[in-house]
Amino acid sequence: MVGPTGLSDANRLGYTHRGFPEGTPHAIPQRVSCINNNEGHTMSTYTARTVPTQFVGANGIRFAYRRWGSKQGGLPLVFHQHFTGNLDNWDPGVLDGLAKECEVLIFNNAGVASSTGEVPTTFAGMAKNAEVFIDALGLKKVDLLGFSIGGMVAQQMALDRPELVRKLVLVGTAPRNHDAGNGQGHITPETAAIFGATYNPPENLWLQVFFTDSEQSQAAGRTFLKRYLSRTENRDAPISDKVAPAQIAAITDWGTASGERFAYLKHIKQPTLVVSGSHDVIVYTVNSLYLVQNMPNAKLILYPDANHGSWYQHHEDFVFETNRFLGGSCETDYRCQHSSGRRIKTMSQTKQERKKALVLEAFDTLFNKRDYVAAERYWSPTYIQHSAHIGPGREGLFNLIKSMPPTLKYEPGVIVTDGDLVIVHGRFSGFGAPVNWIAADILRIEDGVLVEHWDVIQDEATQEQSKSGRPMFGDSFPVYR
Repeated sequence: MVGPTGLSDANRLGYTHRGFPEGTPHAIPQRVSCINNNEGHTMSTYTARTVPTQFVGANGIRFAYRRWGSKQGGLPLVFHQHFTGNLDNWDPGVLDGLAKECEVLIFNNAGVASSTGEVPTTFAGMAKNAEVFIDALGLKKVDLLGFSIGGMVAQQMALDRPELVRKLVLVGTAPRNHDAGNGQGHITPETAAIFGATYNPPENLWLQVFFTDSEQSQAAGRTFLKRYLSRTENRDAPISDKVAPAQIAAITDWGTASGERFAYLKHIKQPTLVVSGSHDVIVYTVNSLYLVQNMPNAKLILYPDANHGSWYQHHEDFVFETNRFLGGSCETDYRCQHSSGRRIKTMSQTKQERKKALVLEAFDTLFNKRDYVAAERYWSPTYIQHSAHIGPGREGLFNLIKSMPPTLKYEPGVIVTDGDLVIVHGRFSGFGAPVNWIAADILRIEDGVLVEHWDVIQDEATQEQSKSGRPMFGDSFPVYR
């Protein structure tokens, strides 16, 4: 995000500077070296809460990064952070949602948090360092996602190295010479007022930065904060007091660039998805319109009743749209229809289909693949269990499955949705009992994970035992030995 002028006291943002741990080098040789690659781990098994921080060095800078997700979805998606943000300042709901379809790569640019070096005072300088980081990882082509000032860095990279960048996702950002009202240093007056206030607890700052004042938006903000604070171990280092002034100088430089206004945008020819909230007071919404009006291959998504964190407020829809734009495996498509009523109906149907897919993928990962690390991304840590057959919480469910023989098999049948509830009718077999179980599992979904469960379980009847004369599951009766 864009920060206010004079905000050199980063403590007001909840950050303090603790420096690097004893023995951590502040500069390293010019040769590229990779640290803590965690070879032997499959990146797709990590989540935003569990993925380890790695380091790579180049040009005397030690870059901190986290990398995980699906390698099957195409190119890595490299994230560029907002004002004074570090590795922990992303929404896990967005990161893990995208990681199901592509490889996610978040990093601290030079001088930010756990990365060494100096923070440049221009976005051109930050772009050069980001290019050094990507080259150090040996990546030849990537997709870029830039949020707020990160979107300004991403634009510069697309100009500097067009052969490196395939597609762009620009969220809550602006072109050079952007509109910022009458704010000093090309920073909006609302931004200065929001960052100049005090908050208790400090993280409530983000409710004002990212969300509107409406009851619905603030409720989404409180839910976001739970996701935002969910990583409790191995968190990133705080930023130093040198970061904010350098980034503010870069904003001023970006806002006062010389030459014909917006002319440079015609040279950014990569397919671009521009995303904004209808009431963004940090980076005014009109700036997103300037981008799509002047870039030759850009389209705009404008979320209603949304501020700077529009993609966090509407994170499920954003993930779906972005995966589709980047060319992930999601085949469901809803293009804007001529009738707004038809579009709303289609979007609603699509969300319900995604909930069905989430449950089916979760069950297959846990019951059939027995991949407990990967399964954590589907079940909330505070999972509520109502079953008489399963111990409390996520741990109770996982322990039950771990105790079962490797022959356990789950087959889904009929599946329906009702709001946040998904009901799936399925069969469990091979778990050591003399008969199969037919289960109707009811699951409540919140923020893209399973949060609550009820079930009804019956022994699967043979043809001789069935009074209806019809199978309880599928088209045939079981034959028990």
